Amino acid sequence: MPATYTPIEGFGEYSLVRHANGNFYIAWYEPTKRQTRRRGLKTKVTSDAMDRVRQISESGMTGDPLAALEAKVVRTVADVLNEHRNYVKDLASVEAETIHIDLICASAIANKRVAALTRRDFEALRDTWVATGTKISTVSRRLSTLRSAIKRAVDNKQLSANDAPKVPEFRSAHHVRAAEPKGDPCGTEALARLYDATEEPHLQLYLTMLFATAARRTSVLELEGKQIDREHSLLDLNTKGRVQTDKYRPVLPILAPLQLWLELIPDGRLIMWRDKPVISVKTGIRRAIARAGLPNDINSYSVRHSLGRFMNRAGVDDKQISVWLGHIRPPQNNKITLIYSPYAPEYMLDARQAAEKFIGEIAAQAKTPLLTPPNSVQAYLQRLIAVEKRDREG
Repeated sequence: MPATYTPIEGFGEYSLVRHANGNFYIAWYEPTKRQTRRRGLKTKVTSDAMDRVRQISESGMTGDPLAALEAKVVRTVADVLNEHRNYVKDLASVEAETIHIDLICASAIANKRVAALTRRDFEALRDTWVATGTKISTVSRRLSTLRSAIKRAVDNKQLSANDAPKVPEFRSAHHVRAAEPKGDPCGTEALARLYDATEEPHLQLYLTMLFATAARRTSVLELEGKQIDREHSLLDLNTKGRVQTDKYRPVLPILAPLQLWLELIPDGRLIMWRDKPVISVKTGIRRAIARAGLPNDINSYSVRHSLGRFMNRAGVDDKQISVWLGHIRPPQNNKITLIYSPYAPEYMLDARQAAEKFIGEIAAQAKTPLLTPPNSVQAYLQRLIAVEKRDREG
């Protein structure tokens, strides 16, 4: 090696070297030419240069690292999160995820190297947020976005697994038990008022699906007509190809009072606005809540909590309620498998009957048709079907 280059450290088949002028290079031996080759790292900072060469080595690359060097470099927390923006923009939770990203990018850890982060850094960030009135549950949700961003950077070979810190979970079991519901539980009368105050047909459909399933907001927003098994009158809340997570999406029976809706529902995405999937309904629901004169702490989650309490008062078994709400996976015990098999006649019968009574009470108190699609929703669904047909025919 020419005397103008000083070896610094080896990383597999690559090594880090420094030129006499202070610039760092990645070096490797090329057998076909029987010579050592180098490419500039465009930095004089030792830590940055070492991170880059280690990252390239651990990515599994061999030979000329030009492609890796031309790829987007992520070193700081802000780098990782800004790359993550491209991923969250297509999620139903984009609004919340973007807020989390912005808050962390405005924090004291934003410009720190990811590889240098310590638990003390996360504790200081937690304490700063808590001091301004932020709840631990909110801190946890914000850090979950950073945790996801770091994992994706590692998966995409933009960050070495050895440089990925463990993002701590500060929310204890006590915090989970003591946490207030995300939406205040309310009665069927309040939900009927909310439904009546909802003017947009896509939101009327959204609420109807919410009443029928008490699913999480994202599950309903991502719902497609092809998830409906019309032969067996079942709705699989888990979209095809999606891996089940801790927030389990169950298969639920279609409620008898809503069978008439099935005839009009197309195969594609159901909650649309101007021919594009809706990623957030918060603004529309807030406006409907205001028009209905309901408390501000009522929201989409209120339906989940309200149906859960309704089922509990109706004497539904806790396990059935938990399966219906996606809190647990269906039990696999052979003795009770049939109870939780979607194709069994008695599939979650008690929960289904309670849910039908729940939506029946809402319909009885609402002025807007609920057991049959109102005219505005019928026109909306016909529009979706027409758009699907147009797209199929080119």
